[in-house]
Amino acid sequence: MSQRAAWQLQHLGFADVYDFVVGKAYWLASGRPTIRPNPIGRVGSHVAQAATAFLDDSVAKVRASTAERNSDVVVIDQRRIVLGRVRRSDLEVAADTDSMGQIMRLGPTTIRPDELVSDVTVRMANRGVRALLVTRPTGELLGEFRLDGEDRDG
Repeated sequence: MSQRAAWQLQHLGFADVYDFVVGKAYWLASGRPTIRPNPIGRVGSHVAQAATAFLDDSVAKVRASTAERNSDVVVIDQRRIVLGRVRRSDLEVAADTDSMGQIMRLGPTTIRPDELVSDVTVRMANRGVRALLVTRPTGELLGEFRLDGEDRDG
């Protein structure tokens, strides 16, 4: 928002007004709230919870905590920054004493919550992918976008 708009809002009685310098596109890509509700056609309206673990978590611990889910596991840090991904098949064959950091795959593909569902589903279908991670531009995990609501990634 412009500084002029910020001053106008303050004059209208808004106490906490900030000049968000990085702009509207960054705000939307971060999945932040807007005056209008998120349109149904945006990924952010369809984000599901993803199974997560930390770098130092043992394979045995993660296997036990995600036994009910047949999904990949996202490796995150304390701020929920995505560090990697462990495919369910890799988790099942890894040694119990291995850490998630040892078996994770680096650089998982991520998308932003403001992307159009129609565009993302076409890309996913072309690549044969069932789910993608949804993050803010800072890398913070918001969840997972799944093609048909299934709880797994291709």
